[in-house]
Amino acid sequence: FVIGSASPVRGPSEEFNAYKKRMSDKAPHGYIVNVATNDVLHLLGVLAREIRHEIYPFLHGRILPRIIDDMLNSPTTTLGHGSNSKEADENQTVPLDVNHIESAFRTLSYFFKYNADQLVYNNSIGNASRNEGGRQVLGDADILRKYYGKTICHKRDIIRRLACESFAPLLRKCLDKGLKRHLSRTIKALASSIADMNLLEEDHVSRKESIQVVGKCVEIPLQTTNTMRKARDDAIDGVSSLLFEIARSAPGRVHSKKGRLVARAVVDCMTSFCSSSRSEEANDDDKEGIKTLGLEKSKADVVYGVASQFLYKLRGHVVRGTREEVIVVTSSFIDVLDEIHRSLTSATSIFAESPSSRLVEHVLGNIIDLVSE
Repeated sequence: FVIGSASPVRGPSEEFNAYKKRMSDKAPHGYIVNVATNDVLHLLGVLAREIRHEIYPFLHGRILPRIIDDMLNSPTTTLGHGSNSKEADENQTVPLDVNHIESAFRTLSYFFKYNADQLVYNNSIGNASRNEGGRQVLGDADILRKYYGKTICHKRDIIRRLACESFAPLLRKCLDKGLKRHLSRTIKALASSIADMNLLEEDHVSRKESIQVVGKCVEIPLQTTNTMRKARDDAIDGVSSLLFEIARSAPGRVHSKKGRLVARAVVDCMTSFCSSSRSEEANDDDKEGIKTLGLEKSKADVVYGVASQFLYKLRGHVVRGTREEVIVVTSSFIDVLDEIHRSLTSATSIFAESPSSRLVEHVLGNIIDLVSE
């Protein structure tokens, strides 16, 4: 990391390019974690606190990619460098140490805390205005979604958990409309990506390809169905955990404002399939229509999976926060339940208007299962 003034001869970009060239010569195989990593991360956290918004121009181009891409998602490190096949088979995979992971997200939390306004309003370098076309830009922190695939959808559970705990406090600072839009885009992007994965799996794709999850962020190799299934489960768990971290409050409590907002964003994503299916029903002889119907059903199932895991975690949080391990009926928790029942009423009315719609029937069944849970 280079956070400092450039030399008087070369500009900032030339200075950084020269630094990258020196580092690539010293580490040709990529970034390697060493004994100084935690100290450097601690130094970055102190810099984030001391210079605050002045560090923002370096955040997306240099600092966050260095931590998220090179450190948390670095190529697999192995022990041993044997030249023959016997020694190569004895190489062992070395996962990133938990202490390094915790230090990385502690540093990210400092960046998010002291650059919250710029991140919430998606400010780019040299553009600190919140007005666009004479109207105020909604604070939706959309610039953060490009990091979700490599953090909240990571294959390691601890990285997903710490990432959600780091992003949630920042997202709570978004405007209500902006947060709802942010969560809706994240859920729908996840649903589209997983639906595409399911379609490729059904078509028995055996060649080496890759698709990306949540806003074109993470590549998942299509090699085995087990790998694809694990990637799907990790992504759904990560997004549901992010929703939970935003909606929860003190033990046994739900956030007074954001809890209902998160629930509304989830159920609106579920009922949106009902609204868009009224004129998109397929005949039995229409192969393309049947394929589209299956794709929409797959998306609806992904959204249902996210909603189900989110409510399961939220209920566990409320129950574990009480001595008697019973649900404390607070107004904020009732608001979450009201949003679920509202989605059931909406889906039921749409189904009454289009009783022959197979997609609406499928979504209505998902909502009924959600209410039962």
